[in-house]
Order: sequence, then C-alpha cells, then structure tokens
Amino acid sequence: MREGTRIIVKLRAFAPGRAQQRGPNRMLQGSIVAFDKHWNLVLRDVDEAYFPSLRLGKVQAMPGAMPESIRYEIEGNARKERPTLIRHLKCSFITGSSIVMIHEGWASCPREYVSDCRFRTEPKNR
Repeated sequence: MREGTRIIVKLRAFAPGRAQQRGPNRMLQGSIVAFDKHWNLVLRDVDEAYFPSLRLGKVQAMPGAMPESIRYEIEGNARKERPTLIRHLKCSFITGSSIVMIHEGWASCPREYVSDCRFRTEPKNR
C-alpha cells in the first residue's frame, strides 16, 4: 500500500448491556498511521459516518456533552429516512475487535457508500 492511500473501515460498535449488533453501523475513511498484529489501527484525517439504531431515536446525548470539534452532524432528512451522523476527526484509534472490513478506496459520501457500495479510487474535487 502506498503512503497516503485512503482506506475504508467498516465497524460494528458494541453497546454495553445490549445484544450484539447484526451488521456494521459505522464507516471510517482515512489514512493508516500505524497498526499491529491485533488489527488495532491509528488513522489520520478521518471522516466517520455513524448509522444509529432506530431505537435510539432522535436524541443521542446531551447537546453540550461533546466538544464542538468532534460533534456529529446529521445528514439527510431524519424524519423520513434513517439518519446518518457524520463528523471529521484529525486522528482516531480503532480496536481490532470492532473491525468488520478494511478496503482500499474512496467513497465520496457515506450515504452513497451504504446505498450501493460503490468505491472510487480517487476523489473528484477534494
């Protein structure tokens, strides 16, 4: 893999006290900085998309609970369709036990990635 190559990581996040999720509910896209034999990853310049369970409803946490730099933004119409929460992180650590899939590529938009699983090799206007 060349230096600076962006990868897509699909994660299954586990919530304490709940049954296991059936499928992945997070997608991260970024560049690998470091990894180990347990598939723990450190990514930089990360775009994260989170697809919350419909049971969680509209409110995820108290509005002032997270710093503004790492808050999620809602993409799409939350009333008509399942919302997608997106955010950008400078750096992120991912434990290997939550990784479902790693793929080299570039998705222009989390919603496009989820709806038809198309990957691009290069960004259009980035």
